[in-house]
Amino acid sequence: MTNRTILFIQIGSFSHINKAFFQSLEKKFPDYNIECLDLKILVKQMSFKDKLGFAIKSLFSSKKIIRNDFRGLNQKRSHFFKLSNRLILKATQKKVYVFSIQTQSNFNGNLGYCPHYIYTDHTHLVNLSYPGFDTRILNSKNWVEQETKLYKNATGIFTMSNHVKNSLRDQYHIQSDKVKCVYAGSNISYSDIFYPLDRYSNKNILFVGVDWERKGGPELFEAFKLVYQKHPDVKLDIVGCSPEIQHPNVKIWGKLPLDQVKKHYETASIFCMPSKREPFGIVYLEAMAYKLPIVGLNIGALPDFVEEGKNGFLLDYKDIQGMASQLIYLLDNPKLCKKMGEYGYLKMEKQYQWKKSVTSIREFIENQGVLEKLR
Repeated sequence: MTNRTILFIQIGSFSHINKAFFQSLEKKFPDYNIECLDLKILVKQMSFKDKLGFAIKSLFSSKKIIRNDFRGLNQKRSHFFKLSNRLILKATQKKVYVFSIQTQSNFNGNLGYCPHYIYTDHTHLVNLSYPGFDTRILNSKNWVEQETKLYKNATGIFTMSNHVKNSLRDQYHIQSDKVKCVYAGSNISYSDIFYPLDRYSNKNILFVGVDWERKGGPELFEAFKLVYQKHPDVKLDIVGCSPEIQHPNVKIWGKLPLDQVKKHYETASIFCMPSKREPFGIVYLEAMAYKLPIVGLNIGALPDFVEEGKNGFLLDYKDIQGMASQLIYLLDNPKLCKKMGEYGYLKMEKQYQWKKSVTSIREFIENQGVLEKLR
């Protein structure tokens, strides 16, 4: 009997991406069974002896141990690549798959006997392209070697953005025909979105991010204070984190359930998250789905999302005055905000749909002859 099972390997939810991606794969590969394996669960099931062994290896490799070493889930340790591969091989022993595909590239899911694919939002060395990045926090040389080995041994690599595709080519020297940018989809149900008619006149700027510092929150706050001088009725909603800042027109909401974040997108006039280091940034897609103009930095995947002057503006690192000027310009022109929001929405519909991403993935795999062998 012909084997028709695909192995899907993940670590946790991956910002809710894994569930949407897995479901889309099931729809695009209806003639195959897709088995999901969560490495996070496998690590939790490790014996105390194995977790202790991981911690001891961490001590010898870095001269220090942190709490996640005892959990076995410290993905910054180079030996996590070998540990993850051992756990996956053990969990899939006596099974045979058509091919395997993993999301993210911080572990090794390659079974060795079948084609293996990677779908990732980032590479580690792409961090070097971010302005102000502290090279002291780079993972070890051995970690990067393990990451490089993962890429070189893969049958194909799919990326969510062009800057990661370019990183694989330029920084890891992976041949171009092995890498394809397939983008990603939004996890939003468009039928549930409400678009208030007066939203662009509300003068309401929205920030959505968990990491206030990395997401450019301090710079946005400084720019907001300049905007406030010109528009004393402007408001800033901060969702996802709770920075220790105070301003009469700033509302800090902290972490909220997804269904409560929705209302903030619906009542916002502008989305601004000047992230300094961003693997992909699913919140930018959410902003596009809610027809919001975007203000951010010219880094990472942002040039894929934002066409300058058409659905937003991209700024240089730490250009606080420039950020304030663009925000003021948008607040002065609510009709332009609406026009930009509409353009961004159409761009998202055309380019960022899970159906389109998995179609590109299936076509790539078919062109390699992996599926043809079974027919």
